[in-house]
Amino acid sequence: MKSKDWIVAALFFIFPFMVIAPGIIWKGQLLFFITMGSIIIAFQIKNILIKSFLLYAIAWQMFIFMQSFSTGENPGAGLSIILSLTVGAMVFKFVSDGSVKKETWYSVIRIVVLIQTVLGSLQYFGINLVTDFLVQFVPVRADLPTHITGTLGNRNFMAAFIAMSIPMFANWKPAQIKGVNVSVILLFAVLVGCMSPGTLAAIIGITVYYAYSRKIKHRLLYVLLSVVVAVGFAAGYILITGNHLNEFTDFAIQWEQLRDTGNVITDTAPGDIGRFAMWMLAGWQLVHNWFAFIFGFGPGAFWGRNYPLHSEYVSIWFQFGLVGFSMVATYIALTLRRLFKSGDAVLLSFFCILCLDMVGNFPMEVASTAFLAIIICGLIERERLDERSIQCHQEEL
Repeated sequence: MKSKDWIVAALFFIFPFMVIAPGIIWKGQLLFFITMGSIIIAFQIKNILIKSFLLYAIAWQMFIFMQSFSTGENPGAGLSIILSLTVGAMVFKFVSDGSVKKETWYSVIRIVVLIQTVLGSLQYFGINLVTDFLVQFVPVRADLPTHITGTLGNRNFMAAFIAMSIPMFANWKPAQIKGVNVSVILLFAVLVGCMSPGTLAAIIGITVYYAYSRKIKHRLLYVLLSVVVAVGFAAGYILITGNHLNEFTDFAIQWEQLRDTGNVITDTAPGDIGRFAMWMLAGWQLVHNWFAFIFGFGPGAFWGRNYPLHSEYVSIWFQFGLVGFSMVATYIALTLRRLFKSGDAVLLSFFCILCLDMVGNFPMEVASTAFLAIIICGLIERERLDERSIQCHQEEL
């Protein structure tokens, strides 16, 4: 009997006893039935860090289900997080075990990105083919008529989507004319129009790609220069447009409010207190709750506002604590180290862009960018497993 058969058998054995939510018994069993799929797929993941994080998140959700007996709160608050992690794990598993070549995946990604880029570029000039098509069938309201969004609905999402694909265009030979990659230049022009943190990540990430073949001291110099360019671009954007300027001007007073009241009141831009304030508010709650600091507030926990925290790292720590954050940080560190040694500049620069964008955005909480990221991470995992298989075979010989 294979291990996966034992897992299903064990889950079936305990299933009738899973009265994990108040009210009608079968509702609690239904919640466990939904979560059960997450447990099964988690045990199929071969990467111990990803498997551990999934099981930790599932355990947290099960605790929330059972805790609802005493609190009376909705036990399904974080269920969407668990379901999203499960779907992500399935994609990761399929790609890492798949046979579709890496170059084929790159071609598919290029096609999708090019289509989105064309749609987004037209939107910049007020031509929105997306709404023009949809309006033939349903009423449509375009909130950002001159913003580059494609069909992704938000310029930050669009920028992250393009930014993560940049390395796959950098090694695209048909786009090179006399040694100059035209596609990379055009995509960066679109990214500048997006005006998003994703553009900053792309600047540094593409530098990693081109500097990777240089000597180590030259690599560090090029990356340092790219950071200077990225910071200069960000400063110029903020000063010229005034966007996000409130995050800096409100910082001092927001900190005083947080220190005195435990909350942030000043909100210069309605509906958006700014990234610094978001992170301070979430961090304040963590440092004043030792259990949450170590284990988190749980999947889907409310941090104080009805929108994402705009940082995957802060969000992970807030929901899953130091335990969950350590798993993710270790996975990132080990993956970067392996990619740096592998000689694959495309995967290395992609992973750098993803990690950088996660500082000030939430690409893993947006379906389109998360899907792209998981596909590439699946390809990275496939190469890791292939290397391990070769190593084991050599040891046997």
